[in-house]
Amino acid sequence: MNLCELIAKDFVSAYKAGDGEKVAVLRMLKTAIKNKQVELGQKPSEDEVLALLARQKKQCRESLELFAAAGRKDLAEREGAQLKIIEAYLPSMLTESEISESVDSILEEMNVSEAKDAGRVIGRIMSIFKGRVDGNKVAQMVRSKLPS
Repeated sequence: MNLCELIAKDFVSAYKAGDGEKVAVLRMLKTAIKNKQVELGQKPSEDEVLALLARQKKQCRESLELFAAAGRKDLAEREGAQLKIIEAYLPSMLTESEISESVDSILEEMNVSEAKDAGRVIGRIMSIFKGRVDGNKVAQMVRSKLPS
């Protein structure tokens, strides 16, 4: 079962169970997937759906941070709950040590020793671990391992 089918199945289950929060989040995801399908003219691939979910997760996390900074705990809690639902459909994220090992091996493999080549390294890591790493963490780690 692919991710689109899983989201649709979970939407029906949540609707029948009366879980309003989960229904709202899954409806939003289904709509985003449908919009992508219309944009592409065909069903989106699994990678495109994962990228879409990652974008929704990032948007949700940014809203959470803004609400928390503004002192709106009620809205921050709601965004946190939505974030957990979205994260359930994404692959597990790599740990700091796994990212560090990957950065070390790719720096060695690409024979990079200058900070000006950090973008190439970051791009390579992001393409290998699509949706499983946070781009900001990767960039920070790559820059810390390269001399300025």
